Amino acid sequence: MKRLCALILLLATLIPLLCSCDLLVPVMTNQSQKLTYQGLDPSQSDPQLSDMVFRASSNDYAGTGLGYAVSRDANGVYRADPIFPDNSAEAKWNNLVASGMNSLSASANAKKLDFEFSKIRQYTEIKALFMALEDDGWQVKKTASCYWDGTKIISFTDLFQFDDYKQYLADFITEQTGDVLDAEKLEAFKLTDMSFDTFTVTEEGVTVTLSDANVLVTGNAGDLTIPTDYFDGSIVQKYAKRWAEYKPVTDPNEKVIAITFDDGPTSKFTPYIADLLEKYQVKVTFFMVGHRLNSMGQATRREVLSRLVSDGSQIANHSWNHPNFNTMSYSEIMKELNDTNELIRDAIGADPICMRPPYGNLDKSHVGKIGMFCILWSVDTLDWKDRDTGILKEKVLKNPGVRSGDIVLMHEIHESTVNAFEDIIVGLLEQGFRFVTVEELYDLRGKEPDARKYFSLKSITSYN
Repeated sequence: MKRLCALILLLATLIPLLCSCDLLVPVMTNQSQKLTYQGLDPSQSDPQLSDMVFRASSNDYAGTGLGYAVSRDANGVYRADPIFPDNSAEAKWNNLVASGMNSLSASANAKKLDFEFSKIRQYTEIKALFMALEDDGWQVKKTASCYWDGTKIISFTDLFQFDDYKQYLADFITEQTGDVLDAEKLEAFKLTDMSFDTFTVTEEGVTVTLSDANVLVTGNAGDLTIPTDYFDGSIVQKYAKRWAEYKPVTDPNEKVIAITFDDGPTSKFTPYIADLLEKYQVKVTFFMVGHRLNSMGQATRREVLSRLVSDGSQIANHSWNHPNFNTMSYSEIMKELNDTNELIRDAIGADPICMRPPYGNLDKSHVGKIGMFCILWSVDTLDWKDRDTGILKEKVLKNPGVRSGDIVLMHEIHESTVNAFEDIIVGLLEQGFRFVTVEELYDLRGKEPDARKYFSLKSITSYN
């Protein structure tokens, strides 16, 4: 009984003392690390400190493994800093905030450094907020971010999940920026770790700034977003297949065939065609319409088209709504093409270089203006009319059938056509044909569209 009374008396003595210290600044714990006050007495009445600690107590630390420290430096700047488990991460954080702190030095007002957490992909973004007290309250003057993976602050090269990334990254930068790059500096850049000191991680990829500071450009600077698949390794497979599969026709005696599918894509038939192309290691050219691309939805569209391109096939434009271009103005035609190009670009990261006018109709006065190769056909299977698997196979495979260099027109929206396609593949392979894209047939890569011509190997109008 005496011990119990003594304990009660002790608690009665301690509780007022604890309350007097923690009433203003409650001590919080996070991941077994206490909130610390470096060089400060949290029991002192300090409005700025109270504000900092309030933000500390309301920050979301879940899963980060980090703590929180509040301090006031020699220049009177209030600082809120994450507590890292090792000196290396702390040094990177201090390097990150050093330039931002310098940007506050010109202000005579009260200043502070704060930070906030947010989740982006598999990382925790830690954003430093450099703030000054204005008449209307605290204003953010600058921000800087780093990314925490649970064990360290990552560098640009840590983002890559495969080792052999330099050539793919260099090619992407070159493709996206063209003549902005300094060629010698780019070659020197390839010999380094190809790292950027600052970068921003987004759901779409990673944004970097190309400038003189990273020796890529001369007298220019601009932001470039590198897509996510360059970091997760999937681009390796995509590029490897594209580089290996693109084989322009150089031998006039070689038997080649360019199968083309119009009017897709469809969620039902296009993936099945893709399975056949992969099974037999052949390729075709798809002339796609915008409204069908749009109805697929972005995620499915990206998945389906990226797969086709990665296996060597070509994606081309067949308008948005399949109208008769001969009844339309130039601006109406360009809207049909541009709206479709936008969806294709989003899916595969590049504009199509070829188009096919619906019904083969395009007035010669417009051909030279659209900036794309106009592709018709040399064999029209009329599969849309017959809707018969046997008739389609006979037209393509039986005498006279197709000849080397033909562009064969079919439609992927008809079940009879899709059902005949595997036998057509097997039959043409047995006859010794190599499947090529329209681009390979004419070797169009890197060339400017010939504004005067409809392209086909047989009996299609050519304007001179």
